[in-house]
Amino acid sequence: SGGATCPSLLLEGSRTNLVQSEYYNPTNTEWRSEGNNGVTITTNDTTSPEGLSNASKLQGGGASNDRLQYNFNTSSTKAIYSVFVKGTGDVVRFSIFNSRSGDRINYDVDANGNFTLNQVTGITNHDIEDYGNGWYRIWGEFTTDAALTNYFQIYSDINGSGPIYLYGVQLEDNATYPTSYIPNHSGGSVTRG
Repeated sequence: SGGATCPSLLLEGSRTNLVQSEYYNPTNTEWRSEGNNGVTITTNDTTSPEGLSNASKLQGGGASNDRLQYNFNTSSTKAIYSVFVKGTGDVVRFSIFNSRSGDRINYDVDANGNFTLNQVTGITNHDIEDYGNGWYRIWGEFTTDAALTNYFQIYSDINGSGPIYLYGVQLEDNATYPTSYIPNHSGGSVTRG
């Protein structure tokens, strides 16, 4: 509500979430476990910002390149990626790659779970929002290439030790700012009118 004390409506334009936003199974055709040792996903491990026990734990296998990865194609050169994250005290990395770019956002996460921006490469439009109870929504505008396969990557931590919690991954094509969460439980794409 932005602090409003009276009833209000959130009015947004139509958008599409292009990724499966919950229940990340790294053996399915969309989300994949990558890196030297890969990652382990535990579904329904903790309470999400929605207030339900439907957030997943992402644990790296000990190598700095262990990650959860989603390969996607876009119809334009701009896309907004966002994800709700709860950290446990290490360095978290979110990346978008194609064959010509290595855009990324790195965050340090302290022992209390607070996120601090560490490194930004190739991204000028980004932000992080505090959702309470240790949850943050991180988003960034990425340049993608419609002629190439693009790679959306989440590293549990680049030092290979601590897990993070994930909820509500969203990829909005042809966008310059994020909209509210569009649940996409079964993969493919989901459009909000």
